[in-house]
Amino acid sequence: MPAHHRIQKLIQTAQAVFAKSSSSTSSSSSSSSSSSSTQARRPRLVNADGQPGLKNLIELVDGMTAQDLGLDRSPSLQSPVSMSAIRAGSMGASGAPITYIDIFEDPTVSIGIFIIHTGQCIPLHNHPEMTGILKCLHGQIDLISYTNLSGEDLNRVKVPSDLDPECRLWLRQGLVFPTRREIARGISPQSPPCCLSPVEGNYHELHSVGGPAAFLDILSPPYSQSNGSPHSEEEDEESRRDCDFFDVLMRGPLAAQDPSISWLQFMDPPPDYFCYREDYLGPPVNF
Repeated sequence: MPAHHRIQKLIQTAQAVFAKSSSSTSSSSSSSSSSSSTQARRPRLVNADGQPGLKNLIELVDGMTAQDLGLDRSPSLQSPVSMSAIRAGSMGASGAPITYIDIFEDPTVSIGIFIIHTGQCIPLHNHPEMTGILKCLHGQIDLISYTNLSGEDLNRVKVPSDLDPECRLWLRQGLVFPTRREIARGISPQSPPCCLSPVEGNYHELHSVGGPAAFLDILSPPYSQSNGSPHSEEEDEESRRDCDFFDVLMRGPLAAQDPSISWLQFMDPPPDYFCYREDYLGPPVNF
């Protein structure tokens, strides 16, 4: 199948898999709550018999190559940015540690390519109530992910008695919380796609290894937009999906308590993390 047909099929399958939930139940009553209407707008996985499933989408993603998506002609990969140029800030926008290529986005799903330049990383961040599929297209990537603790796992966590008042306040406010660190994974174009769910592996960071790296990224629903895009206007504060950044507590009573638990702390976006947008050079996407 020609590359442009496979890309069209990938997008169509992603739209079908992450179809919006039916709002029939909430619309049956004119007095439905705002939380119900918000839930009805959120995409869900379609697993019914005869419907496209997540497995089909993953197989399509696994078959994608850098050449299929025009990545072999990417200026960012043809002329990798040097670390000294990034630190000196002498290359302007093209000196960004990360390049993003937008392929497709609608209210249900976003599809794009991230290029992580040599020696750089996408810092530890979250995907609130989102499902994601990641496929390495170029180079080598180290993927480190964390899963929020809940239920019995969370109940077994003990807060040290000698915790300082400021950290106790952060705990009460949810600014510091316990997670389980998943097994770190090294991925390459020969690796199968990685998946994250709204629960499992929902916090992760990605590092390029030995040179620039790139991966195909599918997220549903997309992050909330603040640029006036059509689907950002229908979101209320509760349903917004903003990208937050985190740091792993390495010292103190919490970090020393249990080696199987990683405590994450909200942090401001790293000042040296920003993205340069590059044009998509693959086959045309017609919708």
